[in-house]
Amino acid sequence: ACIRPRMEESHAVCQRQRRREVNRKPEEYQAELASVLKKYQKLIKKTYEDVRYDIRSIRERDPAAKSDVEVLLLYSGVHALLAYRVSHRLYLSKHYFSARLVSQLARFFTGIEIHPAAKIHPGVFIDHGAGVVIGETAEIETGVIIYQGVTLGGTGKEKGKRI
Repeated sequence: ACIRPRMEESHAVCQRQRRREVNRKPEEYQAELASVLKKYQKLIKKTYEDVRYDIRSIRERDPAAKSDVEVLLLYSGVHALLAYRVSHRLYLSKHYFSARLVSQLARFFTGIEIHPAAKIHPGVFIDHGAGVVIGETAEIETGVIIYQGVTLGGTGKEKGKRI
């Protein structure tokens, strides 16, 4: 008996929303679509610029790196950072499950685990990254080199940032 009025009320809300959608003009849809596309275009451009900066910083610091293509295709640290940038954007958009899914897939393929909530600036170099774990509370500035087996971020149960 208690559930029925709520169901009827939610049904009425759905009906009102449908009527509003039917009465929308094509220009409203076009404006909304243009706004969404512009937002994602900016995100893609920012991610592209960050990856270019990552590659450039690796080429400057790793004498074994012969070309940008080699770094992009063969360096697991770059793959992990690219996946992190995608998962971080998802995390900031409150798509927590999708963000963790991307980060766990990246961990499976690269052996590098980066939590989507971590803050990593462009220009970080993960060299020979097997076993690297970057936790939720980690903040990594530009120019840092991380070697294999390093854990960054908290390992205890206390909440908040750790110094």
